[in-house]
Amino acid sequence: MMKLKCEIENVGPLQNLTVQWTRVDQNNITTVTEMPYGSFSTSGEERKNGNVMSTLTVSASRDEDGVQYQCAALLKLEQLQQLQLSLLVEYGELVELTCSISSKPSSEFILGWESQINPVQTESETSLVWRASSLTQWEMNRREMFCYLSVPSTEQCKQKVHLNLYKRPDSVKISSESIVWSEGQMMKLKCEIENVGPLQNLTVQWTRVDQNNNMTEMPYGSFRASGEERKNGNVTSTLTVSASRDEDEVQYQCAALLKLDQLQPQVRSSERLKLTVHYKPTITQLSSGTISLTQGDELVLNCSAHGNPSPQYFWNLPGNKNLTTSFIFINSVKSDDQGQYICTAYNDEGSDSLTVVVHVAVDYKLIIIAVCAVVGVVGLLILSWWYCYRCTRSATVSRRT
Repeated sequence: MMKLKCEIENVGPLQNLTVQWTRVDQNNITTVTEMPYGSFSTSGEERKNGNVMSTLTVSASRDEDGVQYQCAALLKLEQLQQLQLSLLVEYGELVELTCSISSKPSSEFILGWESQINPVQTESETSLVWRASSLTQWEMNRREMFCYLSVPSTEQCKQKVHLNLYKRPDSVKISSESIVWSEGQMMKLKCEIENVGPLQNLTVQWTRVDQNNNMTEMPYGSFRASGEERKNGNVTSTLTVSASRDEDEVQYQCAALLKLDQLQPQVRSSERLKLTVHYKPTITQLSSGTISLTQGDELVLNCSAHGNPSPQYFWNLPGNKNLTTSFIFINSVKSDDQGQYICTAYNDEGSDSLTVVVHVAVDYKLIIIAVCAVVGVVGLLILSWWYCYRCTRSATVSRRT
């Protein structure tokens, strides 16, 4: 029989000691044997420190060859109940934290809360509540607080708790330097966020409200803030957008996002801001080129343009004629209608012009038909005259005879 001896020097309190034996074989299979107070020899009182000797008897066999043994001293002390290590608290909320132990220690003890504000302790209760009726001290974000248990002649047991104070913004407003922009200008949009914190957890989110809902996020450091990063303050974020016709009537929105641990981002959004961009017209419907017609044909020209403000129209016609409508309609063209037709669409931002050349050809078939008709009529008149002349002459000869 093999006797293994574990000697532990100057440990206490002895009543809280357990000697743990560990057997590790060649296959790394571990077997643990625990010997509580009373199953080993000691030199000292149970509530104080002393020396300990524990013996483990093992039967020598081939299975023990190469096996390793180890002993350990385990002080099983009164333990604090597990606390939530990090706690989110909204600004101004009531906060209550409970520090507790499962049972009273056999000796004197102190159970307490170590905190920058409202520290408390008890020497008789197994549970202690730390309370803040309305937490508004941003300094709590910088320091940890502790629930602790102190028992004489033992190491103090502590559990730290980190309070994370946050505040939703009082308001989020979006604005623009101008109501109306001209194409090509750089538009500056401003998002003002009032009384939000902690600033280091803030992200300003810009959204271009269209079918894609494109978003731009600006983290802490990319906007101007009045306040310390761990506290609350006011924020101004600026987004620069190039004014183009694609931005006309587009809506923008900004939002304050507090990205906090253990919680979905806290979001507060502004109202939507609609942009107005003025740009010069672009003729979209009429195509430049040449139109060939024949006298008597119909001519329709429709000049349609896209611009803001809505464009006005001006036509230059052959023969120094002018029109101020967007379309031209001629029921039956003549040779005088041949020439250049220039449409100009314009507004305060500029203009766009387009030229159409109209050719009017003579219809010779009509001329031939007309000439033939005239010749036929003249021939009928001559025949009629000749016939009348013959009749008149015959009548005159008959009277003489």
